[in-house]
Amino acid sequence: MAAPAGADYSAAGSSTVFNDVLVSTMGHVGDRNLHPILVFDSTDLAETRRTKAAFTEFVELALSLGGTMAAEHGVGTLKRAFLSDELDPVQLATQRRIRDALDPAGRLNPGKAL
Repeated sequence: MAAPAGADYSAAGSSTVFNDVLVSTMGHVGDRNLHPILVFDSTDLAETRRTKAAFTEFVELALSLGGTMAAEHGVGTLKRAFLSDELDPVQLATQRRIRDALDPAGRLNPGKAL
């Protein structure tokens, strides 16, 4: 589910600094699906903490607007912690059954949540 139709998408395709983290946005704005890209130095522990905090705020905002944290790209290791905020246990079990049916050997994108 995407953000509401009345939302401001003027930031799409631009960059800004949020909580001392460089954030760029891109996506397919026609269906209100934005993809924030947080640019940081993973060897800097303080910067990594700020980036994770900023990412959490983005996920919380998306969910509060009726959006999704994952859209069409699935859920990897970073977003795994937020799955229960978006999907109830029945939805999550359904997603996992679909994944298992399509990839019974677990070869596609191993180690990822969905």
